[in-house]
Formats: sequence, C-alpha cells, structure tokens
Amino acid sequence: MARILVLDDEATIRFVVSRVLEGAGHEVVALGSGREALELLAKDAHFDVFLMDLRVGDMTGRTLLTSLREWLPVIDFQIAVLTGAVDTDEAFPPPDWYQGLLRKPFKLAELKDLVERLVNSHA
Repeated sequence: MARILVLDDEATIRFVVSRVLEGAGHEVVALGSGREALELLAKDAHFDVFLMDLRVGDMTGRTLLTSLREWLPVIDFQIAVLTGAVDTDEAFPPPDWYQGLLRKPFKLAELKDLVERLVNSHA
C-alpha cells in the first residue's frame, strides 16, 4: 500500500482518481488547490506518489514545484503530472522535475499502471 497525494481542481477527477486508487489498496489524500498542497506538504511530506494537475486555479504546476523544491531539500516522493495542457505551456515544469505524465482524458487502467510504476520506483 502506498500513500498518494492527488491534486486537481476538478472535484470529479479527484473523486474518481481517489476511488480507483483506494480500491487498489492505497491511502489517498485529495486536495483541490496548490496552496492546500503546499500547506500539507510543509507539515507532512510522507507520500510515495504525488499526482498533480498543472492548473489548479491558484497556481501552476511549475509554481507549485518551484516552491516545493525551495522548501524541501530532498523530495522523497514520485511526482506525476495529470494534465490536458501541452508541453509548451508555461505551467509545465522541466521534465526532470517529474517522473510520470498522464494526459487527460486518461483511461483508468493507464492511471493504475502509472501509479504502480511510480510506487515500485519509490520502493
């Protein structure tokens, strides 16, 4: 079982991703804003995987990961980007800042495969 943080401003996506991953035996914390994610991670960064949308209303993925990299000397979890944005979008962080990418809309089997790969990489 892995501990997974899901960040997406769309409640439906948070709900579906959470249910699928919980059904696979994982513990899931789902949040809807970048500020919530930063506040949580400042107190508790003990996650195995962080699944994040690049646009969550209050900040971009690049901004969020820049802040994380400033706060945490070592990011000890795998990061995957879940997005409908294109690679040239200014929200995209540099490729070496994340370990997985899943384009919306995605199939639930793709989500499960990605998480399994990231959990195994983290172990």
